[in-house]
Amino acid sequence: MEEHGYTVVQTLGQGGSSRVYEVKDSQGTVCVLKQIPFLGKDGKEKAELEVRLLATLRHPCIVPYLESFLARSTPSLPSEDVICIV
Repeated sequence: MEEHGYTVVQTLGQGGSSRVYEVKDSQGTVCVLKQIPFLGKDGKEKAELEVRLLATLRHPCIVPYLESFLARSTPSLPSEDVICIV
């Protein structure tokens, strides 16, 4: 994630197939980053669908979407490709 300008501060939680981190961007702004691992074409399509949905949502009770990118996972999820949603 460092190559995209984010440094992990701490792990906030994990679900069945994803992990959520508190991160800081290159300006020191605190953000939340969710990693969704994907396996095969079906997994990638599901993760991309979530990204498209989050990018369209605008509501005061929903954390705003900033960006997403493909990356290799953090050491806690070794050797997996992930979609990162900030």
